Amino acid sequence: MKNKLLFLSLISISLIACNADTKSNQKLILGTWIPQRLDAMKIDQRLIFLENNIAVNVTQNEQPDANDSVTYKLSGDGKFLFTTEKNGRVEELKIIKLTEHEMVLLIKGNDDKNDTLKLKKE
Repeated sequence: MKNKLLFLSLISISLIACNADTKSNQKLILGTWIPQRLDAMKIDQRLIFLENNIAVNVTQNEQPDANDSVTYKLSGDGKFLFTTEKNGRVEELKIIKLTEHEMVLLIKGNDDKNDTLKLKKE
């Protein structure tokens, strides 16, 4: 009986910790981010993560339209970011680093540094 209670306690603690990571990352991801790997992106590009789980790609001097936004969701453990485009295409990105000022994302399944996207918070 003691082992069963200990096991259930450990599961509860793990679930609470995972939920805390997700909530923490959900707050950290909000705001305007500037891509640092500019060779593949426009220099004046910004990615804005909103509270309603919508991310908008904004380019200076251009009005964003419906094609410039995606919905996003964090995985239960807060370690993956899933984006869904208007056409239904889903992208899965691994969150390598997420702080108040820096975000590093990796396209899942590819550990090549060319698939790493580094962003700084504006």
